[in-house]
Amino acid sequence: SCFHNVIERFREHDKQLNDNSNVKKCIETVIEDGERFFLAFIRQLESAFHIDTELYFNSNAYSPELNTIVAKYALLCTQHCFLNLGDLARYKETNRNGADYAEARKYYLRARLLYPKNGKSCKQLAILAVMTHRRLDAIYYYIRALATTTLNDSVKQNLVSLFEEARRRLETLEKELKEREKKNERKIRAGNQKLEIWKRTDGTIVGRSLDDGQSNNSQNEFDGCVSQQEVC
Repeated sequence: SCFHNVIERFREHDKQLNDNSNVKKCIETVIEDGERFFLAFIRQLESAFHIDTELYFNSNAYSPELNTIVAKYALLCTQHCFLNLGDLARYKETNRNGADYAEARKYYLRARLLYPKNGKSCKQLAILAVMTHRRLDAIYYYIRALATTTLNDSVKQNLVSLFEEARRRLETLEKELKEREKKNERKIRAGNQKLEIWKRTDGTIVGRSLDDGQSNNSQNEFDGCVSQQEVC
């Protein structure tokens, strides 16, 4: 959190300046210093407590058993280092105005493999999913976080917020579809429109008018389907 606090101070200063190139360079320097620190600390933990983290990341190898409580705490500390590395990678990409969070995701996934009982890694993966507009992935990771032993109230709140957003999107979509159907019915009653009949899987029959704006309507329907897929 010490690196996070410094970065936040720079960000606040950044908002007050027209030319923020120097501030961004300072943020980049802080992030790089943080990455070097945590990578070196991980190597020290591996050496001092004889922990081979690569064995945890290899799907073809069994995770080694830790016989002492000290070694388990060392492993948990190593996980926190990977979580911090993921956060720093996320800050770096945001500072560069980018959208490729593959490096941050890699560190979060490694943190989860090291100590699955800690739900912080799943929570951070959910945050990444929200940032990249992958709402279904976000719901999955939030639920995985809730299934761990370290519960967090913010995880429940964020999950509820995602479901609320999905409900609002669905209500908006249904309202748009009803308004479109009413508009088509008015055009049909005018007697100068052709009607296209569709039978839905639930047995209901709906009609759609065919006019010069058919291509636009088709595009709108496609957009609606995409939005509905994001909600589901």
